[in-house]
Amino acid sequence: MQLKAEKKYEFRKRMRCVHQKDVRNPELEPEECEMEIATGWRIVLPEGYGETALTAAKDFQDYLFVSMGVSVLVCGPEQNGGEKTVMLTVAPGMEQDYVITIGDAVTIAARDERGLAQGLYCLEDRM
Repeated sequence: MQLKAEKKYEFRKRMRCVHQKDVRNPELEPEECEMEIATGWRIVLPEGYGETALTAAKDFQDYLFVSMGVSVLVCGPEQNGGEKTVMLTVAPGMEQDYVITIGDAVTIAARDERGLAQGLYCLEDRM
């Protein structure tokens, strides 16, 4: 197998692209057991959130905008609950790193902020 020849440091261009542009297929509709995160949703940070949770939430917001063409807000814990929300919660006693629950809203519960980040990355992969 022959590798593609590239100029020196050309790989940097690929590395700068965090999220692939326009991944969403606008012709697909969610099935009965699926839900759609659409423009107008909110990502709600947990009480006492730190830099890791904030960075993960902003990364997910960027993924939705760049890859899916969806604009959402990142909000503090005072914007708690409701439909059309990706709710992030920290529960230190959990056995798993994170659990994603999907109903009228999406809830990611994790034992720490790194678990929240992993849950958001998992959600990106599923989308």
